[in-house]
Amino acid sequence: MSNVIANMTCMDSAIPYDGSTTCKVMLLNAGRGSPSPQPRTVSVSVSSVDLGTVHNAWAKSYQRGIEVDPIKVTLPPNDDKEIDVKIDLRVLAQDFWGNDHFAYKFAEHKSYMITVHFDNGVVVSDILTIKDTSENQNAPLIVKAGGIVGGILGGVISGVITRNPEVTLKGAVVGWAIGTAATWTIVSLSWKIYALYEGVTGISGDGDNNAVVGG
Repeated sequence: MSNVIANMTCMDSAIPYDGSTTCKVMLLNAGRGSPSPQPRTVSVSVSSVDLGTVHNAWAKSYQRGIEVDPIKVTLPPNDDKEIDVKIDLRVLAQDFWGNDHFAYKFAEHKSYMITVHFDNGVVVSDILTIKDTSENQNAPLIVKAGGIVGGILGGVISGVITRNPEVTLKGAVVGWAIGTAATWTIVSLSWKIYALYEGVTGISGDGDNNAVVGG
């Protein structure tokens, strides 16, 4: 086996539950292998990537939420090459649960071991820490979860009543408002979302006619 040395570092080691990072793998051909004592050029390929206890979260036929570039490198003696492993939790949520909204599920665990396997037996890993806030909204996880559940229920209920896309969208928006308000008992944000769709103004107690009480 060739004498290949590897190490990996994730550039952003702590990311939001719907964020992304790139882990850089450095491979070095130390120049001497067994049984031949002479330095030789070797080629190695990434065979799989594990995310925590999820084995083969990436494989050659499965490249969406995790991207590997390049998959294969050729190393002359005493030379090194770099491989990027990009992890996008929002896209990975689509792979796992069918919708990127469910990325909040990644925050159920504080950290994940990212493990990269090579076809020559070399294995490297690093720890990825997950924050319980959204990359885009910087909102608490509990509010995100409540809004998603409410939105799904609102859309499903209205979709059962009618196939009119406009009504279905209204149901989803109203459901988002209900879900968020019920989860955090703060209705101002929910009404703001609803107002953006319905054009509601002049809510009692508003004062500045921006459809947000206290805002």
